[in-house]
Amino acid sequence: MEVGMYRMISFILLLVIVSSGFAQKKFSKDYLETKLESFKNMKSKGQSLVGAGIACNVIGLGMMVFGASGIDSEDGGSVGVFLVGYILFWVGIPLDIAGGVVWGIGSSRVRTYEKLLKEYDKELSLGFTNRGLTLQLRL
Repeated sequence: MEVGMYRMISFILLLVIVSSGFAQKKFSKDYLETKLESFKNMKSKGQSLVGAGIACNVIGLGMMVFGASGIDSEDGGSVGVFLVGYILFWVGIPLDIAGGVVWGIGSSRVRTYEKLLKEYDKELSLGFTNRGLTLQLRL
């Protein structure tokens, strides 16, 4: 055989070995499932934070409107209702922001790990038989 043929065969073997090295799985399936469950919990906690924040905003705004309508009265109780509503409204804003961030990160990671689990069963294998070299891709 020529020197060029040996080089071509060596290059093909090197390419197959390198590509099979890249196709190896980095994580175990249990690890991926654990991370997926963790990020699903993160997503649901973000949704809960957003819901709590919106509830605080709505209740606080209602209390401010109710308190503002009775501020002119002489009993002075409406000022306290207004202040509690004001505080509740402003407590709800960080809950909305934090919940939105946690929800977004959780959703993104859930999609990523679902894709990794879906691709986990795909397999690239290299085998040697009496006829030569075989390359199998199982989807």
